[in-house]
Parts: sequence; structure tokens; C-alpha cells
Amino acid sequence: MSSLGLQEMREDLMELANVLATSHPDPYHVGGPIAFHRRVAELECSLPQEASREAFLRLLRPLVASLHDGHTTIRLADEVHENSNPRMWLDWDVVGDCLYLSQVYRPEHVALVGARLLGVSEVPFRELAARMAELEGYDNDVDLLRRLSKALAHPSLSLELLGLDRAPENSTLLLQRPDGTEALLVVPWSVGAPGDPIFVPSNSQCPPLGPAQISWGFLDEHKRTAILRVGELMHYREAFEVWRETGYTHPLERRYEEEFPGGRAPTSEDLDRMVAQVPSATELLQTLFTEMRSAHTKWLLVDLRSAPGGNSAFAAILGYFLFGLEALIRDQEGYQIRRYSPLYLENYGDLPDGAGLGNGGYDFREESEWYQRRSESWTSQLRDSALEDFMESLKFVPTFASAVAEQQWSGAWTPQVVVVTSAWTYSAGFDVAAMLIRHGAVHVGVPSSQAGNCFIDTLRFQLTHSRLAGTISFKKSLLYPEDPESGALLRPRYELTYQHLCTYGFDPHASLSLALELIDQGDLSQ
Repeated sequence: MSSLGLQEMREDLMELANVLATSHPDPYHVGGPIAFHRRVAELECSLPQEASREAFLRLLRPLVASLHDGHTTIRLADEVHENSNPRMWLDWDVVGDCLYLSQVYRPEHVALVGARLLGVSEVPFRELAARMAELEGYDNDVDLLRRLSKALAHPSLSLELLGLDRAPENSTLLLQRPDGTEALLVVPWSVGAPGDPIFVPSNSQCPPLGPAQISWGFLDEHKRTAILRVGELMHYREAFEVWRETGYTHPLERRYEEEFPGGRAPTSEDLDRMVAQVPSATELLQTLFTEMRSAHTKWLLVDLRSAPGGNSAFAAILGYFLFGLEALIRDQEGYQIRRYSPLYLENYGDLPDGAGLGNGGYDFREESEWYQRRSESWTSQLRDSALEDFMESLKFVPTFASAVAEQQWSGAWTPQVVVVTSAWTYSAGFDVAAMLIRHGAVHVGVPSSQAGNCFIDTLRFQLTHSRLAGTISFKKSLLYPEDPESGALLRPRYELTYQHLCTYGFDPHASLSLALELIDQGDLSQ
């Protein structure tokens, strides 16, 4: 694509400012409307006569990041081309307030796995974090570090962090070994990986994630402890059923294109057949809990370390199997304030019943209902109302609705539950963790990068001239309306520390090892 002219950039900037101001639930929550529009005006004055899409993206990133919202983003629409650009081939993970080297691609770097990052090319670690905060919105300090770890392995973002216009031959990293000594590591930049990823072999045997990105197994021969592994929650049937019912067609169309590339546009019948063929979370959990009930399994580890987001319907499905219908309908999970907008209509095609674009498009019904429930004791009338709402929601997930109709599965086998999170547990993955913790699960691992009180659920947009694309949250979610500390960062009861990692030899499944050790010692008994 040819470079953008000044007028094209001005129009795209104003388009972006308008879509943020009219679609985001609280676009002025940092500094107010004057600060937001002053930033837009200053950015307009700084626009060059012409620029590439990449250079224009660099200029727009701080505006989007200023909302401090991890779900509101902007990027190149065709970022696949990033794979043809050089990068530093090192991978990082988050523990405590640091990044440590978790995976390398050159044998000569293996000895430094586990070392903490102190700086890159004379840019100190704290300065890298501060620069990251100007490039992307984030939910909490753990989220900022998670984004920094990704950016250091991303071709264009790593250049922005280091203040470079093009990739150097190599970069020098300052690291701190586990024994406290420092080391300099010279890392070449290259387009392709210099070798296969190298990481510390694990002592834990985890079932591989299946096609639905959900799997399960037993961790001992006596079936005393089971594990449910959950990856990206975008690949199970019930998620597609929700998207189908709500009119959010993008994931459906994308999956159809993946399965039938270059084919005709799907008909309604095509989508029905495709959704029916997607593996079901309900059916997988039916099998898991049947096996657990038969074996009288005492412990269930729900591993959400690789659950970065997707559709949150899985939380209700898992909660139903573990805790039963009555526990679900009594669940006080906070509330959301939705904002409907023209961009919402572009994404969904229609507004929900009772919603409108008046009064800025805000819908405060959930908030009002939450405070009403909070002020009243649990009565049979409230119970019946909550049950009616729950049964009405089942129309969005017919596969799950069938299991609920059978009734035999509600609370099929309730073991003692441990939920394991990492910095990569985010969005829908966090929703599952929070649901389990509310119902008494023991929380182990690294805190999630998702804040419980945050902006969430996204609308897609694309700017007219530059074709830069992104997402904008349309909900303010208050999972902990009266607990801002937990709402900012939900800390595990047993938090994985850097010292734990050293003890476990930087095993990639160290959090699971910690959980199993606590179980064996009886520290998690309830």
C-alpha cells in the first residue's frame, strides 16, 4: 500500500477519536474529555505530510493506550506480514514483578533459562515497562508485564520499545542469574527461528489440548487427582452457538473460511452443520465427571494458565457440572454496564431487547438489578426469578440446554477444586477462574493479568484510509463492585514466586507442581 497523505491521516485520526468517544463505555475515565481531545488535537498537529501505515500506527498507539483498557486495541489489519520481519528469538514469562527467560532457540543460551531481565540495549527494564504502557492499554501491573513479554518477541513492537526504525544485527541483554550474578547476552535478530524452541523438560505429565482447546486426564494411577486443561475459549461448540444466536458472525465466518477456503458464502444450513461438528464442552465435561464420579476422585485441578480469552459461556457450563443449578442461580457475580452504539450495530446487526441508543447508548439495568438483589434476602420469589433468567439464557446454548434438561448432570461430582492461573489467564479464562474461586476453589499460581473491574467484550473496527484495525470494549464490568483491591488484581492464596521457580528448576509446569505438593502435604484440605 502506498504511503498515506496528511489529509487521509487527519480523517482516520478523527474517525478513530469519534469511534472511541461514541463506542467505549468510559472513554474519558483517564483525565476527562479535555485531556482526551487535547491529546487528539496535539496528535493532529504532529502529523507529517505523509507516512507509511506502520509509521501512522506508531502515532496512534499512545492515543488508544491512553484509555488504560487491555481490550481496546489497534493494529495492522494484515499483521501476518510480521512473520517476515526480524525479531529477537527469546521467550519470556511473568512471575512477581519481573520477566524471566522461559524459552530459547539456540543451545548456547540454555544456561540462562530462568534469568531475569534487567535491560535491553542499555534500556533498563523499568523504562521498557514505562514505554510499553504508552504502546498498549493494560488492566494491571501483571498485564503490563505480560504485554511487555509479548512485545519483546514481536518484530515491530520490539523496535518501538527500543526506539529503533529498523532491526539491528543484534541486541545486548543484561540478565540476572538465579544466584544474583549478572550476565550479558548478545542476541542476533533474524526472520526465522534459529532452531526449535528449547525449554526445561517438565516433571508433570499434562494431557495435550485437543481440537476444542480443552482436555482432561488423571494425574495419578489411583485417579485421586484429575486435571482439566483449558486453552483459548474460542474453539468449543457452545461458544459458536452463542455467537450464532447473538448475531456476532465474525468467528463463524472465520471458521467457515478456514474449513472451506475460497468457497461460497455460507448459508444458514452450512453454519448449522459446521457448528454441530465443533467439539462440545458440555459433552467433554459429561465424560470427565462421569469418570470422576465412578473413581470417587477427590481433587480437580482446573488449569487455566493457557486460557487467554474467548467466550465465557464455558464458566457457566463448568459451574453447573461442579456446583449445581442452585449454586449458579444464587451466584453474586457483580454486574456490567453496557454501551450500545452505531459500531455495536455494525458488529451485531441489532440491539438486544429493551436496549436503545438514547442516553449515549448506556444500559444500567444489570447494575440496578444487582443492587436490588444485594438489598434483599434470598426468597423463593427471588429464586424463581433467577431460575427463570437462567433458563432463558439457555436459548443461546442449545447443546448445554439439553444437558440441563436431563438434570442428572447438575453437580454430578463435586471434588475439592484447585484453580491454577498464570499471567496469560485473561478475559474469558479469568471469568472461569473467578467463578471457581467464588464457589470455594483454592487459587494457586501467578495472578491473572485480567482485572475483575475492567472494560471488556469487544467490537471490531477498521479505519477508512489506513485500514488499521482494532477492537473497542463496550462493557464496563464490575465483578467486585465493593472490593476495588480484588477488582484490580486477584491474588492467589498460594502465589508462585521466583524462589518457587528456582526450587522447581524452572519447570514450565511449576505451578502445577506447587499445587500437587500442597495437596500431598495436606495444606489444601478443606
